[in-house]
Amino acid sequence: MKYLSRSFLMRLILERIVEVKNKYQDKLFELEGVVGVGIGGSEENKKIKVLVSSLTDELSQKIPEFLEGFEVIIEKVGDIKAY
Repeated sequence: MKYLSRSFLMRLILERIVEVKNKYQDKLFELEGVVGVGIGGSEENKKIKVLVSSLTDELSQKIPEFLEGFEVIIEKVGDIKAY
């Protein structure tokens, strides 16, 4: 029986979470108050991060807790301005 190396498994997980983030980010950006979508968490526990300008109960309810098995975390960052 062959075993997969830890680094190979971590790479597979990273590739998968990038696919999931890319699949849903446009839909998340449609929600008023969402200013960014990224990936966070530890190497072993990757999460999808949704950055919001302000967090309301209404917005919190519209953002799913999980996307295709990956936990979604919401982070209030305020307004983001490009200079």
